[in-house]
Amino acid sequence: MKTLIIIISLCLSAQLLAKDLLSEGQQRDIITTIDNLCGDTWCEGDYDFNFQSIKCNSNTQTCTVEFQLLSIIWDDDYQRPVFTSTFNAQCKITPIKSLSDIIFMHGYNKYNEVELNQDFYQQLSDCIMEKEQEADQYFNQKMEMFY
Repeated sequence: MKTLIIIISLCLSAQLLAKDLLSEGQQRDIITTIDNLCGDTWCEGDYDFNFQSIKCNSNTQTCTVEFQLLSIIWDDDYQRPVFTSTFNAQCKITPIKSLSDIIFMHGYNKYNEVELNQDFYQQLSDCIMEKEQEADQYFNQKMEMFY
């Protein structure tokens, strides 16, 4: 029994000691960059996006990007939304061993934004496309209930 308690304690301690790879400022800069990229890439589709956070765990070597896809259907005659719904999503990007696995380390680009590492960007893009397909199914079900 003591051995089991020690093992559980060690596991919990390891989780508590997991070091986030990103400072709050870096998290904010990366989310801003992802949000700005969105307008030229993923966000040209049917949904509005709200990128909320990025957390990177050094123990699991994983970054999790949390965001929402928003579906809004407008009544053109009255210029108001008649249907709104939100789909919460996460993308897990691996392996992330250091900051250079997320952004290029040459500083900021001409728009004063950090620049995403190509592998990170590609994994995020692939995941977002998958989440859009999941959101399609989710919103279609919601719409069926609405009408």
